[in-house]
Amino acid sequence: MRSLVGRRRRFRSTLFASYLLLIVLSTAFATVFSFFYTSNTMTRLAITSLEDVSSRVIDSLDAELLKMNSVSVAIASSDLVRRLVKERAAAPAGGGAAARLASYRNAAAIVDVMQSIIGPYKPVPQVNLYTLAGEMIGAGVYSQAAQVPYREVPWLAGGVDTSSGGTRFSRPHTDALLGRTQALYEGRSYLSMYRTFFDESRSPIGVLEVKQFVDTIFRGFSTLSGRAIVFDPTWFQIYPLEGQAQPSVPAALRTARDGEILTLRDPRTGAREIGIVAFSQQSSWRVAVLQQQRQLLKPARDFASIILLSGIALVAGAVFIASRLAARITVPLGRIHDALRGLDWDALSRGGAPRLASDVGELEELEAAFNGMRASLRQSMDEALEARAHETKATLLALQSQMDPHFVYNMLTTIGIMAEEGMTREIAESIQNMTHLLRYISSGKSNVVTLADELEYARRYLACMKARFRESLDFDIAVDDGVLGVRVPKLIIQPIIENAIKYGLTARPPWRIAIRGGDVRGRGADGGEARRWSISVADNGPGFPGEKLRDLRDRMSSRAGSAADASLAISGMGLANIATRLAIFYGSEAVCRADNRPEGGAVVTIGGTHEPKTNVLGPDR
Repeated sequence: MRSLVGRRRRFRSTLFASYLLLIVLSTAFATVFSFFYTSNTMTRLAITSLEDVSSRVIDSLDAELLKMNSVSVAIASSDLVRRLVKERAAAPAGGGAAARLASYRNAAAIVDVMQSIIGPYKPVPQVNLYTLAGEMIGAGVYSQAAQVPYREVPWLAGGVDTSSGGTRFSRPHTDALLGRTQALYEGRSYLSMYRTFFDESRSPIGVLEVKQFVDTIFRGFSTLSGRAIVFDPTWFQIYPLEGQAQPSVPAALRTARDGEILTLRDPRTGAREIGIVAFSQQSSWRVAVLQQQRQLLKPARDFASIILLSGIALVAGAVFIASRLAARITVPLGRIHDALRGLDWDALSRGGAPRLASDVGELEELEAAFNGMRASLRQSMDEALEARAHETKATLLALQSQMDPHFVYNMLTTIGIMAEEGMTREIAESIQNMTHLLRYISSGKSNVVTLADELEYARRYLACMKARFRESLDFDIAVDDGVLGVRVPKLIIQPIIENAIKYGLTARPPWRIAIRGGDVRGRGADGGEARRWSISVADNGPGFPGEKLRDLRDRMSSRAGSAADASLAISGMGLANIATRLAIFYGSEAVCRADNRPEGGAVVTIGGTHEPKTNVLGPDR
């Protein structure tokens, strides 16, 4: 008994462990997959967001630099400014009051032209034109001429190459001259864009400087949740302004490519940062947009934490469910096991069986009854199927054994007429065709034939009709070779032709019969792709009357919908009987349809799949 209890406990433990392992593995897989998938997805979204921020920052920066460049280009390409500067350079040095007045007027004209180019909205606060003679002519905050050589300007010193026509940028600086001009501009930081000013022959005649406030150029950076760093080509940090002590540039920033994602450490706090490096299109500056990794990936971490907590909760629930499932299965099994072990002949004969044994006895009787019922049911089903197969086969053989005696009488009469006219070849062909028809009908060898056999039977039948009606009847058969080997019920085409001739003769000759067929692809009843065959028989007669066509369709539909009912009328081979035979053979895949043609006449279409639904018609098919 102890060993039994031990085995029962081991079985329960094994079952519990199996359930628990299955649920835990499934939950763990789903949790880990969701964790990594969600984490990666949200990380990509965060990186994409950082890329968008970087793009907006660069666009804002380039827009401000473009304003400066537009003013610089407009002044540098002004013919009037060139002429005035050349006139100033050509004026003789020294002179009296008249010369000083001319110099003043020339400077005022240059200032007016530059002011007009800058425009009323003043996109830049100051433009300075330095002549090679050591003068500065300003427009903006300071709008006059002064003796300021460009080589002595601190932020331009050593940086102007008069042989080059490109633009350059100074480092951030203050301008005492502008501060003295207006107190509002005292202590403000500026960045200067400067370029060589050429005449028409590309000879340098001065240096053009466009100044802008630093906080205006970098105002798009103020809304960042992280930080941005801007370096010039010499790795001088332009933004943010760090005073005299320049921070060292990390090696990763020096070698980073445009659009590259980097992971750095903030030298001030030591926090890890994720950044993206981009290059300004309007300058040679490199912009790094950085955000703390913890802050950037916080949504991903929060969601991952939720997933992990959900996974832990699911595992705890799995333990509880596995324990309950194991108990619900193993406890009844243990009781049944005990009852089966205690069930013997003495216990049955005494009648004092314990309660569990009684329950097991009922289960044993139920199992025996079920097994007996299953055996009896299987035997009954085998007998019923066998009887049904014989009945169906007998019905189909009875259906196909019918042949209209009038057809034989008419053909014999036709042969007699051809004999009187000496048509020996036609007589031989007609006799051969009738012999084939009679042999085909009388053969009880199989009730299933190939479509090629059915079409040959139909062709010979039409040949007999042609011999009878001569020029009044034409027929044409065109069927794809791919369906000729398909197995079909016997005598399903000729009755349709016979029906067409019977009702088509009411129209004026010539009467035409067209048989067309081929392979059709479509969906089967199970939803999969199935190959189908289709045969249509069309005539040029009056067609089906409306009421008769509706009645015929109803009859064909009812026969096709109750294919298991084999109590068919044997009085003819009508379209309804053909529909029933096709339904028995193909089930719901059977096709039997009657229609009127738009150009006149009737058409009957039959079809099915390339394989019948069952072998209920017998092994001889």
